[in-house]
Amino acid sequence: MTSILVIEDDPLLRDQIVDLLTYAGYQVFQAQDGRGGIRMARANQPDLIICDVMMPHVDGFEVLSDLQSSPSTATTPFIFLTALTDRTDMRRGMNLGADDYLPKPFRPNDLLNAVKTQLLKRQRLTEEYEARMTALRTNITTALPHEIRSSIESIVSSTNNLLAMSGTQTMLSAERVNSVLRIVQRSAHRLEHVAENYLLYARLESIATDEQRMAELRTEYTADPATTLYNTAWEKARQYQRQRDLETAFSDSPVAISASSLEKIAFELVDNALKFSEPGTRIIVAAEAGDDGCYHILIRDYGRGMTAEHLSSIGAYVRFENTLYERVGTGLGLSIVKRMVAVYGGTFEIDSAPGEGTEARIRLPLA
Repeated sequence: MTSILVIEDDPLLRDQIVDLLTYAGYQVFQAQDGRGGIRMARANQPDLIICDVMMPHVDGFEVLSDLQSSPSTATTPFIFLTALTDRTDMRRGMNLGADDYLPKPFRPNDLLNAVKTQLLKRQRLTEEYEARMTALRTNITTALPHEIRSSIESIVSSTNNLLAMSGTQTMLSAERVNSVLRIVQRSAHRLEHVAENYLLYARLESIATDEQRMAELRTEYTADPATTLYNTAWEKARQYQRQRDLETAFSDSPVAISASSLEKIAFELVDNALKFSEPGTRIIVAAEAGDDGCYHILIRDYGRGMTAEHLSSIGAYVRFENTLYERVGTGLGLSIVKRMVAVYGGTFEIDSAPGEGTEARIRLPLA
């Protein structure tokens, strides 16, 4: 049964709303003040919350702000009841994340229609989420096994060839042996990278629902992010033998993220920039502290780019036209970057166009 929490300090109005919603077939919880409403919301996880604005001690704005800070209630539809007509107050509530405003006094049908609209919106979002999860599961069963299998097959094939050749009387040259061993090494590193990313993504998904763990992570910081970014970018460029293509510009300022996490973000984004652009084209990696209290990181390439559909589909195990471009990787790297930046309270944006390249922008809080 769909559940609704009503937070209203006027007992007469609260009883009327509870009776109306109960008669309409909803399961209704009620609280007489903001503090009680917060406790009730966390304990019962309602499908929708109706809350008065003007309440003593803890007002409706504070209730909404508190619930928005918790992953378990952050997406719960929220309707304000208010006698206020000041547009500034209405805008404040909407900016905090309120879904609707219902001015007092209101007709019963107005309330029921507002409830139905928000519940329908929630249902659509839930269906969209479930569809994305179905696509994720489908991609997991195809992309990940393919990456593991192809890496293993390459290792097995190379070692079998080496063993077969060593069993003949033909003397193997050091160059030939090293060539085969390099294939084995690349495949092993590729397999290791897939396994590490898989485990890291699962860990990040778990952390995202653990408020205490997230709070602990946000106490970490990197004193010299420029050094981390510089070393990671140049090491990746060296691996691709594209040092001449790399352009860097950094300013330093302590940033609220661990050095290992910052290194992972740079590793994945610079690797993508190099992987999906041709030698001889520029790769820009830059970072500086902004006036908004954030450390701004930019990574730009002039490669093949992504379509709008690709950008909207960034998620775990989504590979962008791998069969066409014969590129390796699960596409998990961008998902890890997106989740990792969110865990540390930052933002991640990508602009891209086919044939023009891709620009990734990250903002992380300064320490």
